[in-house]
Amino acid sequence: MHKHLKKIIFLCIVLLIATWSCSSVRMTTTDRSILEQQLMVQGIERALDGFDLTDFYGKRVNLAVSGLSEDEVAFTKDYLQVHLGKHGLQVVTDQSDVELKMKVLAPVLAVDQSETLLGTPAFTFLGIPIPAIVLYRKVSNTSRAEIEMYVYDANTDSLTAALPPGVGMASFDSYTILFVISWTSTDLKEREDGTSFRIINTQS
Repeated sequence: MHKHLKKIIFLCIVLLIATWSCSSVRMTTTDRSILEQQLMVQGIERALDGFDLTDFYGKRVNLAVSGLSEDEVAFTKDYLQVHLGKHGLQVVTDQSDVELKMKVLAPVLAVDQSETLLGTPAFTFLGIPIPAIVLYRKVSNTSRAEIEMYVYDANTDSLTAALPPGVGMASFDSYTILFVISWTSTDLKEREDGTSFRIINTQS
């Protein structure tokens, strides 16, 4: 009888391990990892690539950028200034020498991480740390940049153009099966010199 009971308990434990699944989402903090910075930059880049700036080629513009995070906005403004310069616009600070005023809103600039686990997460039993039993794990890292661009006449402050919003996303996913089999999937592009971006372990 006891032998049968032990077998039943053992089978229940195995079944629990095989069917236990959980999901979690970790919002990023201000201090970003290397991977988060790569995802953020390419998200911004892809959002800006969606704007058609040909009508403003050669124009002298004053640039103002606002968003929810001061750190992100400061970088986005510098990045946008370079982007506008590459497309023939002249970003100036002297208000007397401005033809257009460009107001840029960045309501979404973020990197989120989500995790799906089939198995048992790490836990402590009677003071003893028990490592995670991973049958399947997927860790997804996704950046999203949403940028809105409005152009005003410098003399009248009247709105002359409201460009369609630009949305850019980038992702990096890592997979693990049966503890040791792992691989990654990403749409991060290579640098202009042809070298690959450095990829780091994303599992927390």
